[in-house]
Amino acid sequence: MDDSAEDNSLTHSTPLRQSTPPAPAPVPAPLPAPDPAPVPAPMPVPAPAPAHVPVPSDPLSPALRQTIAAIDLPAANKPTTATNPSQDSDEN
Repeated sequence: MDDSAEDNSLTHSTPLRQSTPPAPAPVPAPLPAPDPAPVPAPMPVPAPAPAHVPVPSDPLSPALRQTIAAIDLPAANKPTTATNPSQDSDEN
């Protein structure tokens, strides 16, 4: 056997490949700023109070007038015959 052939194959072996350094990890993009707290909507401005609404001179409806007329006012206002308790105590 020829030992020189084996030695020759070792000397002509391909050189070791240079290892490339790993690529740096990509820097993550900065996170977007959080949304600010929602601003509450402004309170609606109340409408100005309406000008004084004139009251009609006769606010009673005809049906209400009939009801009032049907009530016997003199009977409701008739004086009672009951005596006043304070008068009874004076007599004793």
